[in-house]
Amino acid sequence: MEGYIGENGTLGLMKNLNIEKVFKMIQLHAPISRATISKRSGLNKATVSSCVAVLIENGLVAEQGQEMTTGRPSTLLEPKGESGVIMGIEFNVFSLSRILVTDLVGRQLESYTVTHRPDPDVFVDIVVKHAVRIRAEYAGKRLGLVGIAIAVPGNFNQQSQRVGYMVLPDWIDYPLREKLEPRLHGIPLFLDMTSIVGVLGETHFGRRSTPLDYLVFVNGAWGISVGVYANGNIPMGVSGFSERFGHTIVHANGRLCACGNKGCLQAYISVRSLFERLYPNVDFAEHYLQEIHRQYHQGKENVVEAIDELVYYLGIGLINLISSYNPGKICIGGLLGKLLDSSLLDRVKQHVRDIIPHYFRKNLEIYCSELGEYSIVYGCIASVKENLVSILSHGN
Repeated sequence: MEGYIGENGTLGLMKNLNIEKVFKMIQLHAPISRATISKRSGLNKATVSSCVAVLIENGLVAEQGQEMTTGRPSTLLEPKGESGVIMGIEFNVFSLSRILVTDLVGRQLESYTVTHRPDPDVFVDIVVKHAVRIRAEYAGKRLGLVGIAIAVPGNFNQQSQRVGYMVLPDWIDYPLREKLEPRLHGIPLFLDMTSIVGVLGETHFGRRSTPLDYLVFVNGAWGISVGVYANGNIPMGVSGFSERFGHTIVHANGRLCACGNKGCLQAYISVRSLFERLYPNVDFAEHYLQEIHRQYHQGKENVVEAIDELVYYLGIGLINLISSYNPGKICIGGLLGKLLDSSLLDRVKQHVRDIIPHYFRKNLEIYCSELGEYSIVYGCIASVKENLVSILSHGN
């Protein structure tokens, strides 16, 4: 790389930070002109033009058409995808790994799932196997396989790069980066929790009708977690587990949660709690969600009772989120988002309207992710996208 990317020292660092800032704006708001970037970012026009020149030179951005204005037409910029590929992997507690390969703007090239034993060493072998294949298959592209991101359920410690708490005991304190990195031979690797990458996936690939300045992403998988996107940042708390929304208490001394406490929100609204209530001693599979839907709309008593309880407590959970964060949008993703059809979501929103005064929920949008079961793995792709400038800088 020439230009700013790859320069050392404080000046070089500042230039790279500016390039990252400009590139992120192009990714999230394309098509966008240099003048608009300058206005929104606070960078002067010369700096923006220099950053854009580097991004174009390195195959990350292209000029696409013009924006007609009252004065001189402005050239519009868009991310350029064909220079390389990104690999995203979601591991979940069902020992199913979802793998997605896209170009640099997130256009899907291939996707598939791999079912395997819940052993972390087995998972590492699978990641390496598929990374080697993808790297070889796309070696003809200018940048090749640019990076891999992996989403881990439960807690992941960014300081130690070890898995923290997880319901699968063999994974607790597992040194995931230490095991993977030597076998990936220099492919950049990003590791994070599902809730964090989930909110990234929604900001990059989800609903884009209005700017996502303040989004709360509720990841309803086997448990319940939350990722918060606030004006370009994702706060994680002092120890990195601020997403444990499912373990807020909604019923003092209530139902026993998988964590050992009583009355956790997760014990009332997670797909796990719903499934174990309706199908005790049965192994979960996603097709059961369709069966639950069918039985609910047919009026099967125990299913109606269980869903009604879930809707009620989900409303309480969202009310607490609104009171705590005052978000512009709340997006429900994962299995929970897949479970909620429009009629159920309308009931949740009505519950919110009944409790929260209009003043505190005006302009608030509550919706289910349109990414469906791919919401987390698309977040993995977004994790690499957000670090493309840094990746290319360190590669030179």
